[in-house]
Amino acid sequence: MIHLILRPLDYIQITWQAQKSNGVNYNAKKWIDIYLPAIVAIIVSIFMVLLHIFNDFQIFFKGDAFSLLTSFLQTLPGFYIAALAAIVSFNNPKLDEIDFDDCPIDCNEYNMTFRRFLTNTFAYLAWISIFIILYCLVIKYIFESIQINFIDLYFHLVYGLLLIPLMFFVSQLFSITAMSLFYLGDRIHRP
Repeated sequence: MIHLILRPLDYIQITWQAQKSNGVNYNAKKWIDIYLPAIVAIIVSIFMVLLHIFNDFQIFFKGDAFSLLTSFLQTLPGFYIAALAAIVSFNNPKLDEIDFDDCPIDCNEYNMTFRRFLTNTFAYLAWISIFIILYCLVIKYIFESIQINFIDLYFHLVYGLLLIPLMFFVSQLFSITAMSLFYLGDRIHRP
């Protein structure tokens, strides 16, 4: 039963055939899914913690920016589910072809059609956006419930450790959404 609930997370196991850049093989999907969001999350989190330490900026989780981010994130699951429904019902034979030169490969080493890849992608994005909303609600509850009388090294460490996963998943949402829009807007329409 739990496996069915977590099934959209199988998207992470999808791979692409290695691309070449300057004669070196690399996996662009790992960059889009993991490396780029991790780099952005670490840089943004360190920057926000340093702003709080040295410039006495408000804690992100107590500010208006966090509320705006949460409000924006609440719209995303509906968008992703609508995109998922559109892909399933879109009548384009190109979506059901397998391009053996440039196609995603699932966790069982099978080549995937673009339709299957995009449905897995948008299912993952919907799942992650719901997860982020729940994560934000828990963090908001914690930071509104506790009274912070002193701020020390441990507080900044916990603050940074709570920021990193949030920034990682938000960055991942943006990078995977951008990649999906590339597939929907360009890749599936090529001859």
